[in-house]
Amino acid sequence: MGDYKTKLVIAAIDFGTTYSGYAYSFRHILKKDPLKTYENIWTDDNGKLQTSKAPTTVLFEPNGEFHSFGYEAEKKYADLADDDEHHGWKYFKHFKMNLHGQTRLKRNLKLRDDQGKKMLAIDVFAAAIKFLKEQLFEQLTLKVKDMEETDIYWVITVPAIWQYSAKQFMKEASLKAGIPADQFTFALEPEAAAIYCKQYEASKCVDEDGTTTIKSFAPGSQFMVLDLGGGTVDITSSEVQADGALKELYPPSGGPWGGTLVDREVYDFFEAVLGSDVWEMFKSTKKLDALELAATLEMKKRQCKAKSSEEITISLPNSLYTLYHKIKGKDLQSDLGIGQFVKTVRMRNDKLRVGNDKFKELFENAKLLLLEHLEELCDKPELKNVSTLMMVGGFSESPIMHKAVMEAFPNKHVIIPQEAGTIVMRGAVIYGFKKEIIHSRKIPFSYGISSAVPFDPRKHPAYMKRMNGFGFERAEDVFHEFVRKGQTVIQGETKIRHSFMTSNDDTASVEIYQTPADKLPDTSYTFWPEFERIGELSLVPKKDGRQQIDVTMSFGGIELEVEAKEHGTQNKVIAKFDFLT
Repeated sequence: MGDYKTKLVIAAIDFGTTYSGYAYSFRHILKKDPLKTYENIWTDDNGKLQTSKAPTTVLFEPNGEFHSFGYEAEKKYADLADDDEHHGWKYFKHFKMNLHGQTRLKRNLKLRDDQGKKMLAIDVFAAAIKFLKEQLFEQLTLKVKDMEETDIYWVITVPAIWQYSAKQFMKEASLKAGIPADQFTFALEPEAAAIYCKQYEASKCVDEDGTTTIKSFAPGSQFMVLDLGGGTVDITSSEVQADGALKELYPPSGGPWGGTLVDREVYDFFEAVLGSDVWEMFKSTKKLDALELAATLEMKKRQCKAKSSEEITISLPNSLYTLYHKIKGKDLQSDLGIGQFVKTVRMRNDKLRVGNDKFKELFENAKLLLLEHLEELCDKPELKNVSTLMMVGGFSESPIMHKAVMEAFPNKHVIIPQEAGTIVMRGAVIYGFKKEIIHSRKIPFSYGISSAVPFDPRKHPAYMKRMNGFGFERAEDVFHEFVRKGQTVIQGETKIRHSFMTSNDDTASVEIYQTPADKLPDTSYTFWPEFERIGELSLVPKKDGRQQIDVTMSFGGIELEVEAKEHGTQNKVIAKFDFLT
């Protein structure tokens, strides 16, 4: 396959909760202009909507065969449902959030489809990735004669706040989709955004008033990237080094506060206005109309202004009015004139009009969760010199979210790049071309191994005392720390070694643990609840008797690599840990 630096094409797949897409470029073009990337333009069935990403929706036929992805999947399933022919088909959307916050994922994890039926999650993820991969390759074959799949180096984007288990799940899904292990890497989403905007030197990052940002990414400058996606908010902070590389200042953080949080509030609002009986019947029996209404609400969500007295006008499908009258026995307009929404919602010319202040309330939870977390971050000593907050991701395009951050941090320079929703996948292409642009990261957990040390009655409780196979008193399950949470690690360089003597002449076992704690007592034990066992290496020594085992952990990348080696020999085992069960 060759080294990734020799590949003809760098291609990035940005796999999002609500929307996904891809970008690519050619190595010879990136050498001249790292910002020159190409994206696909997706068109909905009506040809009215053109976007740089497609909805992350996947449709399978009743026999389990993949049918379609994106706008095509949405339209096909809605048509089937309107004709009552959708039974047995499997339709999935917003399924990426099933991986968020999971320290342990099962390989046989199953997802529920629109009808409540289950399917293996890895098959759903793999089908989506495979579709994007094959469509991109098809585009390339039209541009380059004799293009081979081995000519492409792939970059898959993942949230920085994901656990190792979720990243491994995406890796196995990518392998199942047909991307060879030596032809792809991961890029952390906010890091990819930072790479793009740093490269861009902010020359086209504009404030809300239209002014241009300058020199926000000069050497020595510190900035924070707020990646507001559909499912999560993902935050990283970086300092630009003298050579242009990026040094991480603080471990990635964030939470499930993306645009779908507002979506839930919007749908809850409509359920309150229409009644749960009408709303549920509409969603289940009028799927094509429900799909069109969802697209309308998404547009209104992005257009809603932070300061405006204008009402939000929403065109409702005729089937919804008919259904309301059938179930309630009266018209929606007459009910709005006497109900709880009499001052905030009204009908005019067969359109629903919602007061701007009322619609803005639907953003409150997402705003508060983001701002509370940002305030906590900005109080950290490591981040006191951060002067720029850069907002990327589709949800960043909301004027309400942008204005909220600007008003909460008047002393910070808040910028939003043009086409904020595409920045991650463009930056991922640059990362695939030049990985060394990420100089260092802050480790998100403390890592170490379970060790047996000489028993010391001043340190260890009596019940910890054990006698090993060579007659020595030992205290077992003692945590030996390799790195502590928040420590700076350099990609490709930070390797930490610890040596120990085997307790017998049989198999040497090395148990690896992680903990979110950044402050630990001098003596800690791996059976404490804050420690999680994440894997084990087993090595059979070639020599007889007690042997020295050298354990080396490599940090700085997106995967954790550990090596156990019998000292003075080439007998070793290497593992990138299995975080799936």
